[in-house]
Parts: sequence; C-alpha cells; structure tokens
Amino acid sequence: MEISTGAAIFGITAALVIMWISLRKYTGFYSDKALFKSLILGFILGFIAFLVESFSYGVGILFLILFPFVEQSVKFVGINLPSYHGKRDTIIYGFVMGLGFGSIFAPLLIVVASKVLTSGYISIISSLLLGIGYILFHGSTGCLLGYGVYKGDERWKYLIYSTALGFPLPVVEVFDILFRDIYLVIAARIAEMVYIILIFVMVYRKILPFAVPKNRRKDLNLI
Repeated sequence: MEISTGAAIFGITAALVIMWISLRKYTGFYSDKALFKSLILGFILGFIAFLVESFSYGVGILFLILFPFVEQSVKFVGINLPSYHGKRDTIIYGFVMGLGFGSIFAPLLIVVASKVLTSGYISIISSLLLGIGYILFHGSTGCLLGYGVYKGDERWKYLIYSTALGFPLPVVEVFDILFRDIYLVIAARIAEMVYIILIFVMVYRKILPFAVPKNRRKDLNLI
C-alpha cells in the first residue's frame, strides 16, 4: 500500500472516530442527514483548499498568513450556506465539516512530515500524531465558525478568531523544514500538538455544548 493511500485511509478513519467519540452525548440534537452532508462538504472543501494552497507556494513567506486565511475562509463559505443560518445544530455541523476538512489535509501532512524526519518509526508516529492534530484543529475551528453562523451577527468575528488561531501552525512547518535536527523537530511538533489540544479542549467544553438547549445541558453533563 502506498503511503499516500494509507495516509488517506488513516485521515478519514481518524476523523470518523473523533466525530463518534465527541458527539456521543449529542445524539438527538442533530439530523443524521445534515451531519453526513456536512462531512462530505468538509471533504470537498478540504480538497479545494488543498488545490488553492498547491498553486500558492510561490508566494514565499506570505504563506504564513495566506494559508490560514484560505483554510478558514473556505470552511466559512461552506458553513455560511443559508441552510445553516440561525440554527443551534449548526455548531455541530461546523465541527463535523471541520473534521472532514482536516481529514483531507492530514494525508498530505503525514506524507510531507514523514520526509522531514528520517528516523523510521519516530518519523511515522510523530507524523501520524501531527495528522490527528490537524484534524482536531480544523474540527475545533469549524465548530467556532458554526457557532458564529448560529449567532448570526458574530459570524465575521469568529472567522477572524479561527484565522488567528491558525497562524502558529505554518510557523512550525517552516521550523520543520529549516531545522533537520530530530530533537528540535520533535520538540516543535510536541509544542504544536499541545497548542492544538488546548484549542480542542476549550472548544469542546465551551462552544460545542451550545448546540444543546440550556435546560438540557445539565442533564447531559455538558456544563
């Protein structure tokens, strides 16, 4: 099996597992059909963003700003469709769309990151973890975008928040390329994973529960 094929399967599987674990308490507060549509839309938007970024590598250091903006803007276009406006469950659909989006980016990151380190299993494991991290990150920012669309007048504010949260990630990618020392690269990836996990935990605890009416959150242990 080619590493790209294996990475693609890994990315999609990881996104589905994260979705299942994260939404176990939310059964009944979303439409299965809309959830599936959001996941597929995330796959499509992730591929579009990947193509845009593929043709933008010539912009030099500007990619540090351009790529986070492109990724969040493409997701925003998807979750800002009229069918999602003003609905509480849009928060969940934004989260799922982000997971689908991230699962498309994960294979590329896994393949590229595995080439930076040449220490066998260390390279593979750290690259797989990095792929999971990006799925978590895009799920988190997708959830933020969904919350902004649900609130209506705050959608642009949450687009800015999500974009700003993405700025540190390309910096780590540059670090990986410039510094080939295995210990420095691993330290940078660990720091990146800690940053992503902190964002995910914050969104999971503070934003995703708004998908459930206030009077039901305590019953589901969401507060």
